[in-house]
Amino acid sequence: MGSGDVSLGMFFLTVYFILFVIFAVVAIFAAVCMWKMFVKAGHEGWKAIIPLYNLYTLFEIVTGNGWYCLIMLLSGIPYVGLFLMILLGYLIGKAYGKSKIFGLVACGVVPIIGYAVIAFGDAQYVGPQDVRTLFVSE
Repeated sequence: MGSGDVSLGMFFLTVYFILFVIFAVVAIFAAVCMWKMFVKAGHEGWKAIIPLYNLYTLFEIVTGNGWYCLIMLLSGIPYVGLFLMILLGYLIGKAYGKSKIFGLVACGVVPIIGYAVIAFGDAQYVGPQDVRTLFVSE
């Protein structure tokens, strides 16, 4: 084993460590945002840090029925899951009094930004939304 192999290994180890730290910081920030969103909706914040239960609670807050999360979890078709995440983002925006475009883009496509705006902004929880509102004009 040459010295070049060791330095290349250290390079990759350093890159992996930096990526791990970045992902950990983003995950912690997302949990804090979700915690604040749950509190705004009148739920306990600790529910945001338990995997899968946080998704159930988010669906419960947004639609009034947490069992809709099973549709997302059981959908084996990747594009169906993606569509459902964007639909969930739309409903999150509406449940917190934001516009349809905000919900679709900020919460559906780039959720970390949408969640942060809702959590740390002046958004107020207005209540669960009907899933059919995406297909019905107001």
